[in-house]
Amino acid sequence: MLADLEAIYTAGKATLPNVAQVFGSAGQCVHATSGSESAAFTFTGAGAGAGVKHLHAQWAALRDTLRDRILAPTQQSLLTSGQALVQVAGDYAQQDGDNAKAIKDLDTRLAVNGDGVPANKPPTSVTTVPKHDDPATREYPKFN
Repeated sequence: MLADLEAIYTAGKATLPNVAQVFGSAGQCVHATSGSESAAFTFTGAGAGAGVKHLHAQWAALRDTLRDRILAPTQQSLLTSGQALVQVAGDYAQQDGDNAKAIKDLDTRLAVNGDGVPANKPPTSVTTVPKHDDPATREYPKFN
C-alpha cells in the first residue's frame, strides 16, 4: 500500500508539475511568435511568398486558440490535478504515522535528487502560459 501512496504522491508532486512546465514553455514559444509575426506576413516581392498577408489574421487566431484554449487550460488542469493527488496522499498518510513519515521522507528525496530518478525532481517553478494581451516578445524559453 505504501508503494501506491508514494506513486500517487510522486505523480502529484513531480510528474504532473513537470508536464505542466512543458505546456508553459510551449505556451511561451507560441506566444513569442507574436513578436515577429508582422515581418513573417509582410512580403513585398514576387514568387512563392507573395500574397501571404491575408493569412496573418488566420495565424493570429490559430495561435491565440492554441495558447488560450489548449495550452493554458491543460497546464492549469495538470497543476490542479497534481495538487489534488498530493492532498489525497497526505490526507491518507496522516491516518498512519508510518505512512506520514514515509511521505515526508519521500518529499525530501524528491526535492534533493528526484528519489534517484531525475525526471521525478519537482520543478522549482512552473512557467506560466502567457495571456493573449501580454506584451509580445521575441524571447523563447530555454529548455533543459
